[in-house]
Amino acid sequence: METKLGHKRKFIVTLYEAVGTALFTYCILVSTADAIAAACGLFAMIVIFGDVTGGHFNPAVTLGVLVWQFFQSDPISKLLFSFLIILGQCLGALGGALLASYALRVDGTVPKEYIPILAPQNTVETQGASGFTEDFQAFWSQALCTFIFVSVILILKGHRTGPTRDGIHVALTVALVLWGLITLDYHTGACFNPAVALGQTFFQV
Repeated sequence: METKLGHKRKFIVTLYEAVGTALFTYCILVSTADAIAAACGLFAMIVIFGDVTGGHFNPAVTLGVLVWQFFQSDPISKLLFSFLIILGQCLGALGGALLASYALRVDGTVPKEYIPILAPQNTVETQGASGFTEDFQAFWSQALCTFIFVSVILILKGHRTGPTRDGIHVALTVALVLWGLITLDYHTGACFNPAVALGQTFFQV
């Protein structure tokens, strides 16, 4: 969305965001939500698609970019474009969950040990053993970590705040921040991505 010519190739940007989110979700689910695998998966997607799409693969990041750029020019067009990107991301995450389900299937079903708790359906049930017995605790922790993650990305993308224009360095920084946040917040599920949460919930059903 914020890349050169992004608004002139909306279909390509939306398609690449969908494919990137699908592959990212697939990496997370097949690795049973391993923090390093998730970070490496995001790094790869940013390197492959980031120059065309901006490398969001996350509705929270897309909303952050929308708010950041909303009043610069043509806000209605930006709003509609953001909606298309988020729709693509959500559909991509569902596709990634389907691919992971097929890859992990044993005798027609996915074994329980292959189903990661990344976006738990019931934090009271799944996280009670770790001491987290309130859904609000998980919500607050997820919201705070998502804010940190999106803020770092926006700072890296800023013309005045970004320390480098080198895409590899930016991708590596984003991946390292994701790895650190997942490691920090694994108690509550560590999912800072609504699209991945949707795919994960679909995968758990």
